[in-house]
Amino acid sequence: MQLSTNGALGGFAVFSQAAGNAVQDAEVPIENRNASTYLLPFDNPNGLATGVALANVYVQDVRIAVAVHDDTGAVLLLDSLTLPALGHTSFNLADRYAPVTAQRRGTLLFTTPSPGQISVLGLRFNQTGAFSTIPALAE
Repeated sequence: MQLSTNGALGGFAVFSQAAGNAVQDAEVPIENRNASTYLLPFDNPNGLATGVALANVYVQDVRIAVAVHDDTGAVLLLDSLTLPALGHTSFNLADRYAPVTAQRRGTLLFTTPSPGQISVLGLRFNQTGAFSTIPALAE
């Protein structure tokens, strides 16, 4: 979703997932940030899983630098992702960055290219499929 306004705006988007008879909801604030980096924590031990959603809200393709750190701050992996103009992607850390994130805690640092503007959101899943959103810290 992309929303434009010429005034102050606040609100939340709700994510829903139906698994069998259970429905799980989580919400995230609607915001307009343009930070140079975004820090997203992950916590994958004991059957937990972290998903990442990235959006390019810029009108040209962008190449986003990604640094994966463990919970001591050590760099585990350096990568980059290319997103098309006004495009988005999502992935499971265990799929994209295995085995460096498996059974670990740490952070992902996403660097916004200049010029450019991105949005970052994390999703944390437990073994039953229940999830919550993880807001990224703007730095």
